[in-house]
Amino acid sequence: MRLYPQLPATIVEARNGVLAVFLHDADADTFDAWVRELGLEEWPPSEYEYRGETHWKLKAVGRYAEVQVEVSAYPAPQRGSAVAA
Repeated sequence: MRLYPQLPATIVEARNGVLAVFLHDADADTFDAWVRELGLEEWPPSEYEYRGETHWKLKAVGRYAEVQVEVSAYPAPQRGSAVAA
């Protein structure tokens, strides 16, 4: 039995009792797979400004294998625009 999926991630950190997974640029394309595989609840996309450009953040949270998990994706700006549409 595999406890955690074999999916790409830019950064994985354990902090304050939470397993935090960060997906940047190309890794952000795996966000939906992380959500499905771990059965996480998606939050509405949020936007922020960085270096004069609008960027999007995708986030999903939940419990998996008795651990609180947060997956945050930061798509490249061109994919982020499609998220908002």
